Amino acid sequence: MKIGSANESPRRMIRGTLLTLTLLLGMLLGHFGWVSRAAQLRTWLPSWPSGDLPIVAIDMPYEGYYQILLQRDEALETGVYIGQEEDFQTAEITLNDLRYPVHIRLQEGTTNQLGDNDKWNWEVRLRGEGELLGMRRFELLDPAENNWLSQYAFVKALEKAGVLTSSYQFVRLFVNGADVGIYAMQEDMTVSLPLRQQLPPGVIVEFDSRQLWQSVRYFEGDEAAALADPVTNLNATDLIYFQVDSFQIAAGASNSELNDQAVEAIRLLHGLQTGEIPASQVFDVEKYGRFLALSDLWGAIDGTSLVNLRYYFNPLTYRLEPIGYNGNPLVDNQRISLDSTYNSLPLQTAYVQAAAQLTDPNYLAELQTELTAELAPLLAALQEENPNLALPWPALTQRQAQMQRSLAPSQPIFAYVDASNNASGGYMEVEVANVTSLAVEIIGFQINENIVLPANREWLVNPRVELLVPQDEQLVLAPNDQSGGSFIRYVRFQIPLTALQAADPTADFLTTPTVQVGSRLAGLTTAPQWTTAVPTIP
Repeated sequence: MKIGSANESPRRMIRGTLLTLTLLLGMLLGHFGWVSRAAQLRTWLPSWPSGDLPIVAIDMPYEGYYQILLQRDEALETGVYIGQEEDFQTAEITLNDLRYPVHIRLQEGTTNQLGDNDKWNWEVRLRGEGELLGMRRFELLDPAENNWLSQYAFVKALEKAGVLTSSYQFVRLFVNGADVGIYAMQEDMTVSLPLRQQLPPGVIVEFDSRQLWQSVRYFEGDEAAALADPVTNLNATDLIYFQVDSFQIAAGASNSELNDQAVEAIRLLHGLQTGEIPASQVFDVEKYGRFLALSDLWGAIDGTSLVNLRYYFNPLTYRLEPIGYNGNPLVDNQRISLDSTYNSLPLQTAYVQAAAQLTDPNYLAELQTELTAELAPLLAALQEENPNLALPWPALTQRQAQMQRSLAPSQPIFAYVDASNNASGGYMEVEVANVTSLAVEIIGFQINENIVLPANREWLVNPRVELLVPQDEQLVLAPNDQSGGSFIRYVRFQIPLTALQAADPTADFLTTPTVQVGSRLAGLTTAPQWTTAVPTIP
C-alpha cells in the first residue's frame, strides 16, 4: 500500500446513479442470467490462454457486488476506502474445477486503483477449511502496484536471506465472467506465514494505519493537503502518528500463550514508539538489518513504511522480526531512509554489514543463476499486459554500485590539525567530526606518510558523551544527526609527541606535519579511508 493522489472524476454522481439503476435492473431481471454466466465460465476457463498462470474466477451474487459498488462509490467521494468487517461479501472462487467459498471486499487505502478503467484490488478470506494456492487470506492486486515481476523476485531474495515475507504469485483473474487480466496474489498475515518459513506460530502486530487514512479522508481525499498539514505533520514513516495493534493471533498455541505473546509484542512496539525501549531490544537486530539492506538494494522503499510493515513476534527470542510486504521495488532510484534504524547503532551496524555482503558481485551473480529459470516464464506471461517488462538484473547491478559508494563515502569526516602546542604542550591536536548519517569508526592517524598510530581513547580531551558510541575496543563517532542536527560537532585528540617520537625518533614535529585520519563506517572490516586534516582549527 502506498500513498498517492486520489483519482478525481467530475461524473461521479452520474456514474453512481447509472450504476445503481443498472444493478437494480439486473437484480430484477437478470439475477439468474448472472449466475448462469458464472456457471458457464467454469466450464471453459481451463482452455483460456493464460501463459501458464493459474486461472482464478470469482463469482459474486448481484446483491453482494451491488454492495461492493456502493462502497466504492462512497470511497471515491472521500478519496479513501476504510474497510469494515461488515463490508465483506460472500462469493465463490473457482480454481481447477474446485470451488472455494470466500468473503471478499475492496482493499483498504486510497482510491487510486478504483477508477472505471482500473484494476480494483481485493481482500479475500476463505470460509471453511482448505487453502487456495497455499493461502487462506490473501489480496488480489494490480501487479503494477508492486512493479510487476520485481516484487516476486524481491520476495524470493528475502526468503533466500531468511527474512519473513508474504507469499507472492501471479494469476489470471475473472470476476463474474469478465476477464480482468493478470493479478498478483499476495498472502495476508496468517499463521501459515511463519510456519511456511520454518518458524513457530506467533503473533503478528502492526502500526494501525487507519488514523492516516482517516486524516486523508478528513481532507476530502486531498492527500497532498493532508500530508502538508503542519499541525499533524502527517508522515507514513513517523511513529507518532500510528497506534499499535495486534494484527493476527496465530494458531497452534493455547489462548493464554497467545495472549501473553500479544501483550509482549504490543509492549515492545509501544516502548519503541515512546522511546522507553531501544530498537535493539525490540527487534531481531540481524534480521532487521538484512531486511533494510535488501530493501535498499531492491529499492523496496514502500515496504519500510509503517503503513506496510508487519512484525512477527518470535516466541523463542521474544523479539520482533520484520515481514517483507508491498515493497514496490525498482520503481525508481529512491534509497531507504536511515530513520528506519531508529537511531540505533546496533541496527545501523547490522544494516551496514548486510549491505556489505549484498554489494559483493558474487551475490547478484548467484541470485541471478538461481532465479532466472523461474522468472523467465513469468516474464513472458506478464509481457502479455506490459510488453516493456524486463528482468531486474541490470537495475540491481546499478543499485549495487550505488550502495558500494554509500559504504565508502567520499567525505566521511572533517579533520583539522593544530601543531602550535607541539613545543610548549608536548602534543599535537587533531579535531575530527563525523559528517555522515551513520556511525564512523576512527581507525588511526597517519603522520608524514611514514608514521601510523592507532586511535587511542586516552588521547581524547573532555569528549562529549553524545558524540561517542560506547564500545569496548573501537573508537566510534555517533552519526551527525544524533550530535547536533545540522551542526558539526568535533572531538579533540591530543596526540603526545612522545608517541610520535617513539614511532620515528628522527622526525621533526616543530612544524605542522601532514596528518591524515583513517576512518570507516562502523561495522565494516574494510581498509580505512584516509582524510587529510586541514592545518587550521576553525
